[in-house]
Amino acid sequence: MVSYTLLGITLLVFGAQFLSQSLSPDGLDWPFLLGGKINAFILRGEIWRLITPVLLHGSLLHIAFNMYALFSIGPVLERHYGHMRFLALYLIAGFTGNALSFVFSPASSLPRTV
Repeated sequence: MVSYTLLGITLLVFGAQFLSQSLSPDGLDWPFLLGGKINAFILRGEIWRLITPVLLHGSLLHIAFNMYALFSIGPVLERHYGHMRFLALYLIAGFTGNALSFVFSPASSLPRTV
């Protein structure tokens, strides 16, 4: 199912964020630096940053709430809309949120990191 695949991928990315901050001598969140919504980088053409922030999370509480919502609501919506439509809805919502954030806010998607 798409919901559980998204959940797994997001948890893997969060694990990579945690490990990079723990193991990096400078404590940087490398997954965020490579894919977070940083307006200056988007303006330089790194447009993937308008979708990749859906996989990034700033804290354990942040990911816990988001993954609980995906776990509890995602399968219901996926059954209703179908796998591909649910994935499209998820990606369009993520892109739209990041695009609006890009337009209306100069702050990065995880301000504590940058």
